[in-house]
Amino acid sequence: MATDERLRRKERISPASMTATSDAGDVLPLYDKLHNLTLDDKMENALLRSRIDEQSQLIMILKKRADEAIEARKQLEGFNSNLQGCKDDLEDQLREASKKCEMLDARFFELASNHEEMIKIKDDYKKKNAESN
Repeated sequence: MATDERLRRKERISPASMTATSDAGDVLPLYDKLHNLTLDDKMENALLRSRIDEQSQLIMILKKRADEAIEARKQLEGFNSNLQGCKDDLEDQLREASKKCEMLDARFFELASNHEEMIKIKDDYKKKNAESN
């Protein structure tokens, strides 16, 4: 029974019956239909309007959050690319420092071997000098 009454209410005011026309005579019947709404219809319309308002506010909040998230992501991507560039530069510097260390190690070992040879030559010279005296 309640659905029948709702259908009758909808028949009284339907979107098709509320189309804008240039004829002023069509406005009065629409006004009468709106004026004859029951208290339940008015309360239901008010409730539906408040729900629509709440949903539109929630949609706007979600859109704002999505825009903020997109902006934050863009900033983080920029920051990440800067960090990646710094990482690449530091890796290059590390490679250069490793090459330099390897070269210094090679020179040190060469100097150590030359020093050992000099000690052997000195010892041989001392022996020859001691034998000749």
